[in-house]
Amino acid sequence: NDTDLTRKGIKDEFWLYASIPPAVQVKWLIEKGVDVYNKHHGPQISKLLEDPDYRYLKTTAKHHKFK
Repeated sequence: NDTDLTRKGIKDEFWLYASIPPAVQVKWLIEKGVDVYNKHHGPQISKLLEDPDYRYLKTTAKHHKFK
């Protein structure tokens, strides 16, 4: 959650927003039907990353809505 690194990443058009381990990816796919590799599931991924149970996956304190 380094704010300087986040600012630099956004400025350079690259921002590591979250790190979702494979075990969580499989859990989301099985339990919630959310596939992190499906571009149409962006809104559901955004919602899950803001959920208190999964906020620990975020690498920044900023917010982003996936389209």
